[in-house]
Amino acid sequence: MKNKNKIIDPLPDSFATEEEAGAFWDSHSTMDYLDHLEPVGDVIEIRKRVFEVPVEEDLFQRLQQEARALHQSIPKVVDHILTEILDKTQFRYVYKALCSATFRTSTSCLRPS
Repeated sequence: MKNKNKIIDPLPDSFATEEEAGAFWDSHSTMDYLDHLEPVGDVIEIRKRVFEVPVEEDLFQRLQQEARALHQSIPKVVDHILTEILDKTQFRYVYKALCSATFRTSTSCLRPS
């Protein structure tokens, strides 16, 4: 429900800098300025989706070290590692072998449901 008593700051005609515009929009909602918006014919195509996957802190620290050593971003290093593993191995079989041999008493391996 819209607050009818809400005081809305006037929209400046322009901003002196990008930082000034950013500061304004960081503290104001575009929903309060709908009368100033114009429809555009631009179409935005989303070509790539990115997902977040939680990792343990020690693993993240190792990824940071690798990324620094390679002068690459962490997402790029993770993408490369996962692509290599999934493309060049029978991942399920490698994972099962690791879990049964190395982590026999560990709860870190996934168990089929």
